[in-house]
Amino acid sequence: MEKMEIRLAALMDVEACLEIYNAQIEYETVHGDLTAWRRDVYPTRDDIQTGIAARDLYVVKKDSIVIACGRINYVQEPHYQFIKWQVKENNPDKILVLHTLAVAQKEKRNGVGKFFLDFYEAEGKRRGCTVLRFDTVSTNIPAQAFYKKYGYVECGRYSGEYMGRSDILYVCLEKVL
Repeated sequence: MEKMEIRLAALMDVEACLEIYNAQIEYETVHGDLTAWRRDVYPTRDDIQTGIAARDLYVVKKDSIVIACGRINYVQEPHYQFIKWQVKENNPDKILVLHTLAVAQKEKRNGVGKFFLDFYEAEGKRRGCTVLRFDTVSTNIPAQAFYKKYGYVECGRYSGEYMGRSDILYVCLEKVL
């Protein structure tokens, strides 16, 4: 078995990433809303292509197959201004943010999420960041437990509109580097 590798996504990865996101959305129609993602709303083919063009969408491959994807950049969500973070960092280039991390259904619980998280943390250190931040929705209990297991701290919650929905409660997490 080939080991996992991570790299910037390329145009050839669009379909694989879209399949991973849509499979997560399908899973949630049966097992409950975890991400608040919606097919053809977010994340979409355009979102994937935007991440590729911005050079901030990464893919994890195993045996030459894309098994996970997520964006890493400096874009903080608007609601982050209302959160009481552990670190008051005024330089946005010192805050690395994770977005839309998804693992292929058949690869869950195989260490793929941890592999991506380790990369995210190493990338933050490499870039000289002081903190890592992201959010998930309150219904995504598995993600919250996963991140907290690896030292991320819940810094606050924010209720607001997301992709046309007003019933979303964000859970904002941070890890000091």
